[in-house]
Amino acid sequence: MLLNSRARLGALLLCLLPLAIGCGRADDLPELGQVSGVVTMDGKPVAEASVVFIPENGRPSNGMTDNDGRYTVYLKPGTAGAIIGTHRVRISQFGEDGDTTERIPAAYNEQTTLTADVKPGENTFDFALKSKP
Repeated sequence: MLLNSRARLGALLLCLLPLAIGCGRADDLPELGQVSGVVTMDGKPVAEASVVFIPENGRPSNGMTDNDGRYTVYLKPGTAGAIIGTHRVRISQFGEDGDTTERIPAAYNEQTTLTADVKPGENTFDFALKSKP
């Protein structure tokens, strides 16, 4: 009888294996909109800033600005885009060489007032920040 229980458990696990393997496939991703833009502060590009799109439900997307302030967000490595819907947007920039001083005002990160409504297809969100919001 014990062997029979073990055989049943083994068969059940074999039946569940394809479901576990199927998790995380590309076709299981939520619908995404492609998101890019430019971040400036007081009219100047913001380089090496983290840009995070936080949806009402689901996984955040993030990206980094280049020297010209341009960014593209990614849901995960190799998968550009953000979940369709309304997002809070957080932008942060820290000092060099391990300096943990936030250079962007809290109104754009910890206490963000920035939002974006991501639609299917291409989305461009430029953020013109002010050093004194």
